[in-house]
Amino acid sequence: MPAPHQGQLRKRLAHRDSGACPGPLAGIRLPLTCDRSDQSAHRPGRWRYGPGTETHSVGRTMMKIGIIGAGRIGGNVARQAVRAGHEVVLSFSRNPQSLTDFAAELGERARAGSPREAVTDTDLTVLAVPWSTIDSAVQQAGALDGTIVVDTTNQFGPGPGSAAGQTQASFNASRMPGARYTKSFNTLTSAFQEEVVGRPVDERVVQWICGDDADAKAVVADFVASLGYVPIDLGGIAGCTVMESPRRPGAVYGEEYRRKDAEAVVAAVRAGEAIPPTPEYG
Repeated sequence: MPAPHQGQLRKRLAHRDSGACPGPLAGIRLPLTCDRSDQSAHRPGRWRYGPGTETHSVGRTMMKIGIIGAGRIGGNVARQAVRAGHEVVLSFSRNPQSLTDFAAELGERARAGSPREAVTDTDLTVLAVPWSTIDSAVQQAGALDGTIVVDTTNQFGPGPGSAAGQTQASFNASRMPGARYTKSFNTLTSAFQEEVVGRPVDERVVQWICGDDADAKAVVADFVASLGYVPIDLGGIAGCTVMESPRRPGAVYGEEYRRKDAEAVVAAVRAGEAIPPTPEYG
């Protein structure tokens, strides 16, 4: 299936410019508008969403997703993206044939490519490589100006690390100049994510999102929601410590959350308070 041109994608998104829902939801207003002042021939419009911790909008737009690192997390995101109707470009492997084989397994919506292709003419790029290979992956991807990057990595193993008092997200954002940096898909194992994706609405599991670009987070949130999760905006990258490794008391990393409990976490983080005890679900 040929990749959609960005102009076609913008036309598909145009029905949401006014914040109104299409189809059976017509008349419902959304806290989301499209700012066309920052569009180019290669990037969709920048989405702005209003107050609230659940950031996705109603409706679905098929996207083209770049995957840099198609291992456990990246491969999982790729499978779920294809299942949801998105297209994916798989890249960055010591064994390029494995990417070709994986793309064949996923079907016509997937193809293998280079890291550069994973950031070129795609709607967002998922970075899912070992911590020690981030610099190599970013170098192979090339210029990231205007690219929405979803960083799924955690600081384990060798490689340069964040300074004392600096979040891993802040450190990684500094390694990707020009990128519209976000962080997500990093708090739960790939096996658990695959197990719980697409649960009934009232049981859906949270994928946390942080970033300093609100419009980029809105695009990521739409993508996360399309897979069958609840996207929750935790705030900026300087204050996202609770969603970063390692697993520990007072953090959401490694824990299952659903919407109501996640909203309580967001409120605590914004107030500079300790988050509530980790929830337990039957």
